Amino acid sequence: MELEWFTLETKVHDSEDMCELRPAIPALSENFTFSGYGPTYVSDGSSIYAICGGPKRDDELPTTVYAVDYLESVCKSLQLMVMGAPRPASAVGIIQGKIYVLCVCGGSCVVQEYNIEGSDSDPPRWESFNIAFDENLEDICASFVMLNNIFIKVGWFSCVYNPIDRTLERYNPIDDHWFESSFKPSYCAIGKCLSMYWVEKWTPYMYLILFPKTGASSREWPERLTLVTSSEKS
Repeated sequence: MELEWFTLETKVHDSEDMCELRPAIPALSENFTFSGYGPTYVSDGSSIYAICGGPKRDDELPTTVYAVDYLESVCKSLQLMVMGAPRPASAVGIIQGKIYVLCVCGGSCVVQEYNIEGSDSDPPRWESFNIAFDENLEDICASFVMLNNIFIKVGWFSCVYNPIDRTLERYNPIDDHWFESSFKPSYCAIGKCLSMYWVEKWTPYMYLILFPKTGASSREWPERLTLVTSSEKS
């Protein structure tokens, strides 16, 4: 089988100090802004999903979602989201065949989910609901998907969203493992291992942290996380 590569955004250097990302797929151009406020991409199987967004200050955030199938070489639009997801203050992930989009609105967490496959009795559609929490939440600063949960940083503390139980709980052990830097950190989870990569003062860093999961609920998880290894390059 011959592989084909698809570029969803291309870098264009308008000047020495300005680099702009522009969509390579025409359908995405209607919701495009500067990098950091454009679509968020998540993948599942042979499909890449573009969840469009925009700055939170916009009165009308885009609600369009596109699916790019790289085996069939097609790009199609999905049903519109119930509400737009502000960038970068939102979390997006795919867990067990559903797309999840989380954001904070009015101090509470709003979850939108979309069943990708669907069926005749339950066709693919977006559903939106609020998650109860014991205090007002601030905007989502960072997030990653791991162990079928979505971890988010809201203000100064961390939470984990369980899509099966539809619960949002505090998870303090991750508080010390979010990193603020000049460049937005990247998080990659494989199995029980979380890889974090970020740059501070032009120096790249990488941490590997092990999540020894002991139960389905975050309440059953360990109170401390294991730092497997760390590296620093000059």
